[in-house]
Amino acid sequence: MLGKGKVKITIFTDEINLNSIINVLKKKELKNVSYKVEKPLTKRELDILKLIVEGKTNFQIGEILAISPHTVKAHLCSIFEKFRVNDRLLAAIKAVRENLV
Repeated sequence: MLGKGKVKITIFTDEINLNSIINVLKKKELKNVSYKVEKPLTKRELDILKLIVEGKTNFQIGEILAISPHTVKAHLCSIFEKFRVNDRLLAAIKAVRENLV
C-alpha cells in the first residue's frame, strides 16, 4: 500500500514512451521534486534529455548521437545532479515542466 502522494510505476521494458507517463504525472504535484533548474544544461545534455523524453534507452541514444552508452550514462548523471533527481522519469518530468524539451 502506498502512502498519500506516492506514485508506483512498474516498468517491464527498457523501451517505453515516457510521454504518456509524463502527461499523467505532470498534472499532479510531486511534492519531493524541485522543478527549478539551478544549473544550465549543456547542448549535449539537452540532446540526451530530449531522447530520454522520447523513451530511448542509453544504447539507442548512443547510436543516435554516435557516443557510447557509457558516455550517455555520464551525461545522465550530470543531468540528474543538476536537476536534483535520481532517475530518468523525474528528469523527463522536470524537463517537460520547465519547457526544456
